[in-house]
This record gives sequence, structure tokens and C-alpha cells, in this order.
Amino acid sequence: MWKQTLVIGLAGLLLAWPAVGQAPPPAAKKPTASKPEKKEEKKPEKRETYRYLGQLTGTLKDVSESARSITLEITGATPTFIPTHYWRGMIRGTYQFNQQIQDIDILLADDVKVRMPIKYERDEKGKVKPIKPDPDDHDRHYGGVKGTESDLARRQIVTVHLGMTTSDPRNQRIVATVVIVLKDVPGR
Repeated sequence: MWKQTLVIGLAGLLLAWPAVGQAPPPAAKKPTASKPEKKEEKKPEKRETYRYLGQLTGTLKDVSESARSITLEITGATPTFIPTHYWRGMIRGTYQFNQQIQDIDILLADDVKVRMPIKYERDEKGKVKPIKPDPDDHDRHYGGVKGTESDLARRQIVTVHLGMTTSDPRNQRIVATVVIVLKDVPGR
């Protein structure tokens, strides 16, 4: 019984299926009034989008303007356990922290944002003049004032926001999207 039902169902499905070489029926055209042709608007160029990966803080060791990259020197500490004695079947000891210095090469994004520390001005009495924020500066939430890539120099202490390109999944790169200078080079 179930075989007959299956055969009848498949036969009905095949009959309802349109022929393979047959063109679809033409759609009924609606009478339309003459419409003015739409002008093609120029779309703004798409900006590269980035997925936020985190941030690194360190000292700029090298700035390469030709390769659009920076070398960041990061200082960190790794704990090492040093056992001193056993007590009731447990190992007791202390931790010793070893300082490590690591150099990381980071590419700069095409639209990298550089933020410089604020240079305060003083009046005749030596008091700091209040600073008015620039209303056109949309990145002021990062702190400091707007800068350029040419403002980056060796021995500056910086925080670098890292991002990964998302436009082409086969060619993903990790780049610096924001460079915030925390402390400038003395005498600059």
C-alpha cells in the first residue's frame, strides 16, 4: 500500500514540475506612463571595515613611512614558580617575575587615526588656559588632538588599537587603526 502511495506521489510531482527546456510564461506588462529616466548617482567609495582585535601599549622603536609600518617594543612580565619546600604533600614556593621585551611589527591602516597629547598653554600668571574642543573633530573621544602619521617618532609611548580587515576573507591583515601617543619625545 505504501509503495503505491509513493509511486502516485512521485508521478504527481513529476507532472506538476515544468518542463526543463520550457521558458517561463511571460509576465503581464502593466501599462505605465512615461517615467523620467533616473540619473545614476555616484556612490561614495566604500571605506575599509575592521574588526576590533584589542590594543597594545609600548614604545615606538621604529617608524617606517615608506612601508607604512611601525615597530612597537612591548615590555611584559612572565611568572615563574620556584618550589621551596613540601608541606603535608603540597608543594610550596614563590613566584619570580621575569621581564621580557618583545618587538612587534605592525602595519598601519590606510585611514589610520593618530592622536597626539594636548599641549597646554599658560597665561601671564602661569595658570593653564582652558581648551575648547574642536566641534569638527569626530574622534575626540580617543583623547588628545588630531595628528598625522608624520607626527609619529621614535621613543614615543603609544597605545595602538588593532583591527583585522573584513572586506576580503582570503586576504585578511592585522593593522593599526588608531595610534594614541601617550607621552611624546622629550624636547619635541
